[in-house]
Amino acid sequence: MCDLRLVKKDGSLFWVQLESTIAQDSETKDTQCYTVISNITESKLAEEALRKSEKSLAAIMNASTESILLMDLKRRLHTANKALAQHLEVDLKTLLQGNLYDFLSPNMAKIRKLQVK
Repeated sequence: MCDLRLVKKDGSLFWVQLESTIAQDSETKDTQCYTVISNITESKLAEEALRKSEKSLAAIMNASTESILLMDLKRRLHTANKALAQHLEVDLKTLLQGNLYDFLSPNMAKIRKLQVK
C-alpha cells in the first residue's frame, strides 16, 4: 500500500492510495496483479488541518503563563504546559509520565481527590 500525491490537468493536487494484490491461477500458473486506487484527498487534508491545529494549541499552551493540563478520569495527564511543570517544580517530561496528584503535596492531593468524584 502506498500514498501518492498527483497533479490534475488543471494543476491542482490530489491524493490517492494504491493497494495491490498479486494472485496466481493454480491451474494455468498465470499471475495477475489487482490494484485498487482510492482517492484519499479529504483524509489527507483533514490530517494536515489536525497537524496545524495541534501546533497552534501547543504554541498557545506553551506561551501561556497559566498552568494548563488535560487529564483523564483516572487522573493521568495527557498533556500539560511548561507553566504547570514550573509551578510544580518538575520537568515537563517527568510530569507527563505520572499522575498529577503525585506532584502535589499530600494535603492538596487529598483535597483535590475529594473534589473530583
